[in-house]
Amino acid sequence: MKLDARVALAAVGLMLAAAGAKADLALYQDDDFRGRSMVVGQAVRNLTDEGFNDRVSSVMIRSGNWLLCTDADFKGQCITLGPGRYPSLRPMGLNDNVSSVREVDRRDGRWNEDRAPQIHMDGNRFGRVIFDNGCMVFYDPQGRRGQSRGGCNERQVRRADEAMRAYRDQQGHDRYDNDRSWNRGDRGDDNTPPNLVVSPNGSGEAIYTNNCVVQLSASGRRVRSSPPCSQRQLRVAEEVMAEQIRSQTRY
Repeated sequence: MKLDARVALAAVGLMLAAAGAKADLALYQDDDFRGRSMVVGQAVRNLTDEGFNDRVSSVMIRSGNWLLCTDADFKGQCITLGPGRYPSLRPMGLNDNVSSVREVDRRDGRWNEDRAPQIHMDGNRFGRVIFDNGCMVFYDPQGRRGQSRGGCNERQVRRADEAMRAYRDQQGHDRYDNDRSWNRGDRGDDNTPPNLVVSPNGSGEAIYTNNCVVQLSASGRRVRSSPPCSQRQLRVAEEVMAEQIRSQTRY
């Protein structure tokens, strides 16, 4: 771990301790727990009042389950996150898009099977199915299931497949039946090519089916990766991003 990252982690520990036992959530304006920060110890119905609306890019949770919502008064798209470090909210569709937060009872953090998951599609037809307990299942433009994040269980993955299949049928897209077995992505190296998701600012994410995610800058430089990633996967991700950049400069 780099020195500045260790300093950031130590700083948030001091902030949370100083704010008291209930100060369990720290919000950061930039990825990797950088930039302006705010410690939260109770529900905030509207982050506009704190000058932090639509500015959160990473969060750190010491304890408890916290609900992060895109609209004020805990409305809009909401995701429940448990204790841990979340260096980027981009995969959840919440980067610079959080307007209210509150702690929820631990039982509320469970998956509500009666609540339909949300489907998000980007301009390249990559999609993700998001459940209210933070589980996310990713799909490529052909509807093939990729990785999953956030502690998904097998029932959720099956439900995500059904939701994505119904969505594609509704939109008139080709149907793809994900009949391969689901795994938690802990099987080491993955020899399949990654899905490359490019954001409007040119940065990208290379996503493998074994849950390896490699984030790359608009210049093609590798920014970070989340395990399990092999050296081969890191190299291939950079090669795929370099080819994407070359293809854009040809025109």
